[in-house]
Amino acid sequence: LFTPMEPEVLWPACLKRMERKLGELPVRSPVQKARATISRRCRDFAERPGAVYRLNVPTGGGKTLSSLRYALAHAARWRKTHIIFALPLLAIIEQNAQEIRNYVQDDDLILEHHSDVVNTEQQDEADRRELLVQTWDAPIIVTTLVQLLNTLFSGKMSSIRRFHSLCDSVIVIDEVQTVPVRMLTLFNLAVNFLTQACGATVVLCSATQPCLEAADHPLHRQPVDLVPQQKALWDVF
Repeated sequence: LFTPMEPEVLWPACLKRMERKLGELPVRSPVQKARATISRRCRDFAERPGAVYRLNVPTGGGKTLSSLRYALAHAARWRKTHIIFALPLLAIIEQNAQEIRNYVQDDDLILEHHSDVVNTEQQDEADRRELLVQTWDAPIIVTTLVQLLNTLFSGKMSSIRRFHSLCDSVIVIDEVQTVPVRMLTLFNLAVNFLTQACGATVVLCSATQPCLEAADHPLHRQPVDLVPQQKALWDVF
């Protein structure tokens, strides 16, 4: 499924393909122009070192593509090992995975790990895929928030095997407002550990960010916005 490739080769190649495809998108209407601005600002922000960031843009602002562009550019700039997209809702995970495929343009680089994956591969390929599911040794992983948290907190051997893939990665957590209130402390502890102990860059995506600072154990640092709120830009949506 995947031939290992050095980060300095892999990520710039993926980013180049995405930039070429983004260049084909129309930029005529006010919404198209606003999306292009948001995307460009995410690309520029990728030059900053890793931390906890937020992509807090209105619904329709193109979060998926902007976060992918940021993740690829940040991984290329800082030689990250993996890009992990974690989504809490199965209803949107396949849609987002398909959009990521359309812009990365190499299915072999992407591993989907969630319960809706239907395996139609030959036995050898299925065995290889099962190994990748156990180790997450693929460049881009699209998975559920449950699987991400299991990797951190579950004692199962399958979770422990994946743990190394979280280190020095870019982790994009979409629709973060769906994290249950009772789990905010656990979630904050996970994000603190990932960024401070594992060297990961974490991006919290949502049009309505949760009140993470209200938990018993808040984030150690307030997340910085990839795209600061700007009325003229927001009003378009």
